[in-house]
Amino acid sequence: MSDSLSSASLLLLREDGFRLECSFEFPNSGITVLFGASGSGKTTVLRCIAGLERAKGFVKVDGVYWQNDEQKLFLPTWERPLGYVFQEASLFPHLTAKQNIEFAVKRSKSTDARSRMEEAIDL
Repeated sequence: MSDSLSSASLLLLREDGFRLECSFEFPNSGITVLFGASGSGKTTVLRCIAGLERAKGFVKVDGVYWQNDEQKLFLPTWERPLGYVFQEASLFPHLTAKQNIEFAVKRSKSTDARSRMEEAIDL
């Protein structure tokens, strides 16, 4: 049985003086809203959960650690079962648009990912 809550505790210190320090829990189902003033670190928190940026601490989702510095554990982004929609276009610059999509399709656990990709491209 999985935990009913996921949690994270993160500390990130950047050279430019930005400091992110947070600890929180969130439910494993439903919708969770992260809000705050511009520049307060909302996107940075999401990037840390997704494994796109690394802070000190831990991220535990549905009973599984995606990052735990005490255990020297860091699950790479592509092994984290999540979807992430960027605020800006964030494609691999050395790949075409189709190659960027194929990158995701190759890592998808969906049996119809390739056909869905082709359908989206046709649209």
